[in-house]
Amino acid sequence: MKKKLLAIGLLVLSVLIFMMGTRQEPVDFTSQVKPILNGHCISCHGGVRQKGGFSLLFRDEALAKVKSGKYAIIPGDPDHSEMIRRISL
Repeated sequence: MKKKLLAIGLLVLSVLIFMMGTRQEPVDFTSQVKPILNGHCISCHGGVRQKGGFSLLFRDEALAKVKSGKYAIIPGDPDHSEMIRRISL
């Protein structure tokens, strides 16, 4: 009986350790995403210059419809976000 409880305890402990090790931290926009956009996108899609009618300068502009009538970014739905589709080609 003691061996069985010990085995179950070790199994539970192993699963908990595994789960803690594979947990991903949420993405931080300011430190992880914004530097990429600033380095590769803002020169054509920000401020006065809005290539394709798309701007990443402000959140409301980035979430608005573009010239094609599609939404470039749909928060929480990358499969239907035109920007994600285009940068994944």
